[in-house]
Amino acid sequence: MKPANKTSTMPPFNHLGEYNHRPFLYLLSKIPTVYTTRNHSICTEYWSTIPVGLYEGDEAFRLVDDYYDVVIEKIKDIVSKQSIIYWKHLSRSYKLDTWGEDKQGYTVFNCREFLDACIHTYGKTGLCDKVAYSKKTAIHHVLNGLLLRHEFTDERNFIQRSAPMIVLTRFNALDLNNYFSLCKLVYELWRISAAYRTFGFGGALRVNHDPYRMYWLDRDADEEFLANNFNLRLNKVKTVSSSTGTAFNSSDLEGGFSGMVPVVNIFNQKIHESLIEAYFGVRGVFLRPNHVYNPFSIQNFRTAHLPFNEGFLSKYKFSVDSIYIVMYALMKIFSNHKIGRRDLKGFAHFFNMGYAEPLPKKVVLDESKLILDAIVKDKYWDLSEEQLQSIDFEKAFDFLCIQENRDKRDVRFDGNIEPMFFSDGSDNYMIDYVWLRDNLFHIFNKVKIESEDFKGALLEKYLGISTVFESSSGRCNNKDGEKQIDFAVIVDKILIIAECKAKTQSLAIATGDQKSIQHRIDNVIDLAINQADEKAVFLAENPIGYNYTIAHLDYILPIGVSAFEEYPPSRDLKYWINDYTPRILSASEFQAFVSESRESFQGIYNLIPIKKTMPPVFDNV
Repeated sequence: MKPANKTSTMPPFNHLGEYNHRPFLYLLSKIPTVYTTRNHSICTEYWSTIPVGLYEGDEAFRLVDDYYDVVIEKIKDIVSKQSIIYWKHLSRSYKLDTWGEDKQGYTVFNCREFLDACIHTYGKTGLCDKVAYSKKTAIHHVLNGLLLRHEFTDERNFIQRSAPMIVLTRFNALDLNNYFSLCKLVYELWRISAAYRTFGFGGALRVNHDPYRMYWLDRDADEEFLANNFNLRLNKVKTVSSSTGTAFNSSDLEGGFSGMVPVVNIFNQKIHESLIEAYFGVRGVFLRPNHVYNPFSIQNFRTAHLPFNEGFLSKYKFSVDSIYIVMYALMKIFSNHKIGRRDLKGFAHFFNMGYAEPLPKKVVLDESKLILDAIVKDKYWDLSEEQLQSIDFEKAFDFLCIQENRDKRDVRFDGNIEPMFFSDGSDNYMIDYVWLRDNLFHIFNKVKIESEDFKGALLEKYLGISTVFESSSGRCNNKDGEKQIDFAVIVDKILIIAECKAKTQSLAIATGDQKSIQHRIDNVIDLAINQADEKAVFLAENPIGYNYTIAHLDYILPIGVSAFEEYPPSRDLKYWINDYTPRILSASEFQAFVSESRESFQGIYNLIPIKKTMPPVFDNV
């Protein structure tokens, strides 16, 4: 088997890159191309034992479940040999990829999510013999001595002049190939998760022994359209709510307790020259790292989720404010160390890797205590003495560390809190910032509260203040009674009304559980559309009411708005605004639709004509 073609020249060294980027290219030339282009061999090994044919229902689920067991055992075998810190460093050093056929942004994110979940579940704690600190190891030990080659002089100088960092030591082409193998196995996990969703929505499994895939997800034309449409929408997602369905404005930074957090750069965006010039005074430089900054307001998140506080305290025996403060402390530590010191190289390294080099636990706890002191002194938050007593930074720190019995978790399905602190075997901890935001989104998944009625009002608040009707509450009165319109906006001669549903989405939907899927259809999708239709007819039949008038308009378009992207159950026109836009949209999708509709409003279904009538004559009283 012939190795891949070697490149005769190396690209120039990038001083805002990493010490291992060019050495990886050298090692890659030592790996046969068959290992870097095809699916993992485990796919062929398993599915070649399954007879060619179409499998549906429970049988399809069983085959994929068994395949998951095979894949996860192989992943466990690879990951468990090295430390979490090793896998973190290696995976963040390499450019984001799915290592499979599907390269869509959301698939990139899912694969990174699965990869980190596997690393957290099966990796060793502490350090291992393949990773060390740059200031505590000789340069001839880095990358197994590879940096001693003449073409890597810049990398040697880079390490010696940089702040202390984690480096690979006993690492060669076989280790790099082992990482590729892990990534391909993770891609198989993504395929498995896609299969569950397909089966849940009526699709089947077709085993055909295709040498590149071995099995296909069998869907009819309508099912294929629905799946592709949903995936395209996911790639445009702007998350506006936690997994509880509680909406909040994450990017409004005016309320304090906010900052920039790194998120996975699924669309290969760049950190623009203007931001780098503003922060670091350097012109003409941009970055395209593995992670990009995302503005995030802990203050707004906290305010929206206050009803969950008592439930969290009851379950975990400490206040969730402890976690908010620790996470804000992490934001401040990054800002002070990288931006405050105008450390552009450190800034670039941080967004490439998404983690901070190990710090003493005491640094995080001390910063948290300073923040709490400021909160109490300046009365930023209204905290009673009892609430102050329930704040425990030690417990918050432990909550965000590796948990006991972690190898029992099922990595197929999200909703878990991903650890952020990883000990190197001492009291120093690597800090992974990448899941800071997502951990907050999932932090109340296991918390029960008495009433969720408040969430609908928050979703309406996110959409903004509607000025269509006189009543600020959206209540419309006419001779037939009263209806509340959650949100309304006028585009041309069309009144768009939104019926908002902010319901927690069951994690069982990701498993293809058909009862959970049907419950979602009945209690969110159909309910929102039916209620929107009912209110549209109410207004259309009475265009001039006691406290509103829409007689100057021609049509009403009733739409459902959810806290999440919903999967339409069919191509029945009841569920569609036009050929590509469903009638149940997430809040950010709804805003985008209204904005784009101002340019073109053709081919719209489910328009309800507004009755043309003379103004009513009211008797004088």
